[in-house]
Amino acid sequence: MPPRHAKILTSAGGAFTSRALFPFETERRVEFYKLTLAPHALETAEPHAAGTTENLVVAAGQVEITAGVSYVLKTDDAILFAADVPHSYRNLGAGTAIMYLVMTYTDSIG
Repeated sequence: MPPRHAKILTSAGGAFTSRALFPFETERRVEFYKLTLAPHALETAEPHAAGTTENLVVAAGQVEITAGVSYVLKTDDAILFAADVPHSYRNLGAGTAIMYLVMTYTDSIG
């Protein structure tokens, strides 16, 4: 999907962006995103529906993922975590962090 057609969500201060890498027009259980996080920024997320998981890989940078427990990930590290709890992403570095995220729901949405 060309960037000009993508849905991009940006945080109020612009430190966090989430670009959808999937079509919104169809029902789905899985969503794929490219996330960017400004240097030293923190992005918090409310719990998703029960049973939702996030599989995240860091493409560039070093980030701390907190979802009950905190994990520090570097470039090429990956994590799968339960996203039905409050969770956050913190960029620990001086450059923009880039992550790819696959979110899986127990029920179809869309």
